[in-house]
Amino acid sequence: MAEDRDYGKNYPHTPDDVSVSSSARAWFGKCPTGSHPSYPSKVSTRTRERFPAKCPECPRRPMLAFRVTDENRLSIHRPDLVRSWNKERNLPLTPEQVSLASSKTVIWDCLDNPGHPSWPAAVSDRVGSATREGTGCPDCSLVRTSRPELRLKAELSRFLTVDPEPNKALVDGGAREEVDIADPGRRLVVEFDGAYFHGRPGGLERDIAKTRHLRDSGWTVVPVREHGLTKVDPGFDITVDKDAHPYKVAVAVVEHLVLLGFISATTAETYVQAGALQAKELSDAWIAERLGSAFAKAERDTVSDKWDRMHATLESFQARFGHCRVPDGILIQGVDLRTWCYSQRAAHRQGKLAEDRRQRLGAIPSWTFDAWNGKFWDGHEKFQNAFNWSGAGQRNPRGCNRGGSASPTVGPEAARKAPQPACGRTGPPGVSGASGTVVRFRVR
Repeated sequence: MAEDRDYGKNYPHTPDDVSVSSSARAWFGKCPTGSHPSYPSKVSTRTRERFPAKCPECPRRPMLAFRVTDENRLSIHRPDLVRSWNKERNLPLTPEQVSLASSKTVIWDCLDNPGHPSWPAAVSDRVGSATREGTGCPDCSLVRTSRPELRLKAELSRFLTVDPEPNKALVDGGAREEVDIADPGRRLVVEFDGAYFHGRPGGLERDIAKTRHLRDSGWTVVPVREHGLTKVDPGFDITVDKDAHPYKVAVAVVEHLVLLGFISATTAETYVQAGALQAKELSDAWIAERLGSAFAKAERDTVSDKWDRMHATLESFQARFGHCRVPDGILIQGVDLRTWCYSQRAAHRQGKLAEDRRQRLGAIPSWTFDAWNGKFWDGHEKFQNAFNWSGAGQRNPRGCNRGGSASPTVGPEAARKAPQPACGRTGPPGVSGASGTVVRFRVR
């Protein structure tokens, strides 16, 4: 670093005046090419061990070589996105050179409507995650409505008089309030509130004010709110799971409208017994009118579908290995199964996990919502593998669960109280065995 300094611009200061961790700025002049001008930089950023600052004019070191593997390569895990990759405009970059979590912005083509222009988007945004659906063509987005809302509106059209376009409700003063679903003859408004928009700061206050304004004008307001949103009025609100099937949402709304006296019980019972959407063709036509027929035929992979896929994988893992202590590296379409398990425990601890999902997870043998219990067994297994100890005073000839055997039969308390092994090599740290060997952990 001393040889790299520009002594002319740094005069009268010399390398003897600063330490290697100094935050003082200095001028550095040498680079591999020798043709670039000197540049200012903090001394500490030039001397640090990891990723030291270098000449800003020199090309950056390629990072893809050690970041992208077959476990996270875009071309392997998301071939559907590869078809949307604009090869010409993204050259020299290819799908084989980026990971699922890459933040690099590339150009994508719309496959559903070739007439739509290409658009830039980060790879990670297109891929999405376990809790967030990946983005798509901006020209194929529904404006001021959503798929679930159009599905529900089509189903309610069998009982109510509704308009497929955004509805207007006449309020006091002659103004018109925009609502999701309105039947002017019955003075009924049904609002479909998603957690993404209505869960933002100030969303609850806006919903309460809008509902109060409508009710003061003589409208009956029935908010349909996703799980996790605070209820506007417990007597009228309906809570549904995020990305619940449209038929389940429609049944919940229809049964609620029966209690409010807007639909007869006989008509509602006939609808419920059908067991499927009764106006799917109508909602498909509304969606096709806005997005195109090609996009209306193929429903997107919803968050609910992704959750079901991860749950099925966890069930398969438990059936094969006898426990739910998932190791790192099991990726399902780019989502790590171990991380997904931790996120489910966190959602349950915060009260955000839907009841049906909590029951489905609880039905898996050996599953626990206690994160500390899972972390204990992770550490216990590492201890067993490191010291070849069975936890009962015996050496474990098979390496203690190595290779995916069933979970240990002792719990945390039993493992603490287990007899000490006779051999110091296999016993707990700091215990002398018959051979006179003392094993200790080094804490770093």
